[in-house]
Amino acid sequence: MPGTPRYAKSPVRDEETYRKKLAITQGYFRPDWSVLDRFS
Repeated sequence: MPGTPRYAKSPVRDEETYRKKLAITQGYFRPDWSVLDRFS
């Protein structure tokens, strides 16, 4: 299994946009769902 992806090693360039997109993505999930992390 590969290590940390390249994009994860770089800082977020636009923090405000990142937070907005994160909130949108989190809106798709329900609290009772489990999410698997393929890099664990």
